[in-house]
Amino acid sequence: MPDEEGGIQGAGPGQKAKKLVTTAAEALETALAGALRRNTRAFMKALEGVEPPPREAQITFGFKWAGELGFTVAKTTSEATYSITLTWDMSVPKPSEEGTAGG
Repeated sequence: MPDEEGGIQGAGPGQKAKKLVTTAAEALETALAGALRRNTRAFMKALEGVEPPPREAQITFGFKWAGELGFTVAKTTSEATYSITLTWDMSVPKPSEEGTAGG
């Protein structure tokens, strides 16, 4: 079977496994990029309703992916975790309190 450069390419189980792993890696990359975008948008939208708004917001995503390749069966598992930190600076007066202090 010719490869992309017109040479001979092996078609044995090793080559098929390599192609499968490459395809799985590309699919994982696409899936992670989409998940990151969707989750970041949801996080930002949720913050819109927080009053008073936090001075700082941080979200940490953790993804764990594992795969097994058997003779005829491929199995994958995945797991996602989130860590969210919001910080408020309570020493800064709210806009409604600025005009009433001392006056």
